[in-house]
This record gives sequence, structure tokens and C-alpha cells, in this order.
Amino acid sequence: MLSKAEFNGFLLSARIADIIIPQQPALYALHTFLTSDFRAPPVEIAGVNFWRISGQLLQSLPSVQILGDVWPDSGALRAPTWMGRSLKIITHNFAVSVTLDGTSRPQTLPPVAILANVNGHTIKYLMPPTSKARIHVPANGSALILASETFIPQRHTHNGDLRDISVLFSVSPLLNPDPARK
Repeated sequence: MLSKAEFNGFLLSARIADIIIPQQPALYALHTFLTSDFRAPPVEIAGVNFWRISGQLLQSLPSVQILGDVWPDSGALRAPTWMGRSLKIITHNFAVSVTLDGTSRPQTLPPVAILANVNGHTIKYLMPPTSKARIHVPANGSALILASETFIPQRHTHNGDLRDISVLFSVSPLLNPDPARK
């Protein structure tokens, strides 16, 4: 059974008014969580459950909003996902760690410069294809991440992938963030 922390991935935007949960046994735990913790009965339409969540309740829930040039491969935030030239992460009521991963970039590419602005503090990374970097975004904070260069995989691997991408990223919750880190 999934823990409540695992459900944060379902609340991807502070603007979500409805959560759609198909009737599948694997999602029974989420159904139980929604009906018991939100005290909101679902409305079933054509075999799909909908929960209406008030804006006030939604604002109090831990969530992360991801904006920008993003190409998810698996649909899961914790799985590595390609970013293009820009990415913005906004947290609500919990801190996250953003891992940037250059190891899947073609080895023939030069290092990519990454500029990260976290709550007004700017950090610059130079990432060769063998490197990773981690950025901490505090609760109720934001990070703007910019890549200096992108590449199109088709030009390097001839795999038909025409996305304009830079590095992989993944987001995971910081359950015990360092209070000294702002």
C-alpha cells in the first residue's frame, strides 16, 4: 500500500480542481486516501471517479508544480524526465530535491551550462555528459533552471527522436530538509 507521501505525485499543479482516478485495483489505496482524508465522496461518471477538492484544501496539500520544456518518458516525476531549455519548479508545503543528470547526453557533446535560480539565489553548473547535480527547493519556494544548450537525439543516434532536449531531471520529496539550507 502506498504511503500518503506517495500521493503527492498525483497533485502536480496548484490549479487542479478535479482528480481523475480510473477504477483499477492498483489505485484502491488512493481511493481510500481520498475518501477518508478529504471526506469527499467521489462522483462516478462512466466508470471514472471524480473528486472535487476545494481551493482552500488544495492550497494546504503538499504539491509541486512543474512548468517549462518538459518531455516525460514514463509520466512519473520520480523517473528521469528530459527538460529542454527551461524548467520552473514551484513547491507548496514541502521541500523537494531536483536531480539534474547529464549522463544520458551523447558523449560527443560539450558540457552544458545550467543556471539555477532558487528563491533568488543563483547557482551555475557546468555539466559534462558524465555528471549529475542536485538542487534543493525549499517548501513554498521556486526554482528556475535554464540550460545553455539543447540537442536533438536524431542527429546523434538516428533514432527518430526530434525533441529539443538538454538534461534529464527528476524530482523527489525532501522528507527531512536541512533547516540551514534556504
